[in-house]
Amino acid sequence: MLELSKGLIERRIREFVGHGNLDSVVWFVGIEEGRGNDTIEQLNKRLHASDGKQTMDIQELDLLSHRQWFKENPPIQRTWRIPIRTLLVLEEKQADNNAIKEFQRKLWARADANHGMFELFPLPCRSTRNAAWPYGIFARDEETQYLASRQAYMKKVAPERIKLFKTLIAEYKPKLVIFYAKSKKYRKCWQEIVGNPLEPRKICDSDELFVSNNGTTKFIVIPHPVARGISRERWNHIINFIKEYFTQGR
Repeated sequence: MLELSKGLIERRIREFVGHGNLDSVVWFVGIEEGRGNDTIEQLNKRLHASDGKQTMDIQELDLLSHRQWFKENPPIQRTWRIPIRTLLVLEEKQADNNAIKEFQRKLWARADANHGMFELFPLPCRSTRNAAWPYGIFARDEETQYLASRQAYMKKVAPERIKLFKTLIAEYKPKLVIFYAKSKKYRKCWQEIVGNPLEPRKICDSDELFVSNNGTTKFIVIPHPVARGISRERWNHIINFIKEYFTQGR
């Protein structure tokens, strides 16, 4: 088996942005790809599958833990639920659990999709806790010390990835980019990608989103799809706002 190497990791950082179609209408941009319960061997396979690619069809990844999301009557993947519901609402389609499952199984983040699921940080990780960081073993010299910890990696990689996303948005001109993660730390990154001010929009008593419009692309910052304490009713408000904001002036 090919090794999980320094070169493989560095190419992933430089090139790979996620799953789906860059030449599409709607982009979802998150923090990083989850790793689930993948072993190091499975993580190795995941990174080799994307080597040399900027995007890939999400169903190209041949891992047992991954294939479960695309089988007949699959469980709904928690992070994908809200983006899929949003796409269904934008298309004025039924958005119940059965519709979400069917969309996930057949259409979610495919190579020819009308959307993409992309990640600011390119290395898959089980969680944002320091203890879950698996790449420290590759911090073997001065050039790779940034892999010693999540904090060092984020500090080193963020400017490069922000520049990459700015370039891709200018090139592909998606109509709508939805960033998910509202904390100040990540909002600063979204702001740098957008280049224009992110303006707060109060949508109900408990929710504030952030928006911007450069004349070609509309940007919205929403909570992470698995953020705690957000009810279905609140998500309905958020998704309805996304639809209203996106369709204004069209």
